[in-house]
Amino acid sequence: MNTDKIEILKRALDRERRSRKEAEKILESKAAELYQASQELQNSNSKLESLLKEKTSELKGVFENIVDAYAIIDLKGNVLKMNEPAVKLLGFETINDQDNVLKLVHPMQFDQAIEGMSQLIDKGSLSSYEINIITKDETLKLVSINASLIKTDEGKPIAAQGIIRDITEERIKAEIIEEQKSQLDIIVENSPIGIVLTHDADIIKINESGQKMLGYSDEELNQLKVKDITHPDDRLRSRELVEKMDAGVLDHFTLDKRYLRKDGSVLWAKTTVNAVR
Repeated sequence: MNTDKIEILKRALDRERRSRKEAEKILESKAAELYQASQELQNSNSKLESLLKEKTSELKGVFENIVDAYAIIDLKGNVLKMNEPAVKLLGFETINDQDNVLKLVHPMQFDQAIEGMSQLIDKGSLSSYEINIITKDETLKLVSINASLIKTDEGKPIAAQGIIRDITEERIKAEIIEEQKSQLDIIVENSPIGIVLTHDADIIKINESGQKMLGYSDEELNQLKVKDITHPDDRLRSRELVEKMDAGVLDHFTLDKRYLRKDGSVLWAKTTVNAVR
């Protein structure tokens, strides 16, 4: 082998060595970058896992400490999860009991419940939705429901969550109050004594006896203020007593005062005023 060929081989070998070293350097650099990226990913995953555990713990705490009954159901009405207040309200034995909430609906309102589920799925929420249920312990209750859908990241509905309130007693009390109000209206309208309801000196309502005493119709009196039917000489004293009542100093007062009839004549009357608070 001559000298030229030997030189060519040497140069080729040198190039191969340099190339190998460059490749090794590049490999070492990329390996270091890959290791660093791997470490960062592990740290990130650890932080994510820690954050997920923290949020799961927080959610569990919120779920368990909600005062109102709270439940999660699938889109067919099957109970997936509920808190203790829900167990108590719905008559279940434990939070692990599983059943379909539609089975609790009063038979006469089953179709209404199906419509409610459809509305929830279509609109995404229900607000103050009232329905009668028969609980697992066979108690009839009127409940009010506020519910919303649970969706995937793609927006697909997969379940529903809601807060249920027992409004049975609340509704009974409201009906009793309404009945008593109706009875009171009958008494007021048929009383031989003039009775007036006012607010901020405006005449809101006056019974038939009061209208006859003053000579005004109910519609006419609704356009007037108390001072318009009070004699000028009695307005100051009346206003002072009303201001004390508004300030909470008085709950009621009685005074003899003069009223102005529609025909301009004066009516003396013993007036008793009671605050409605």
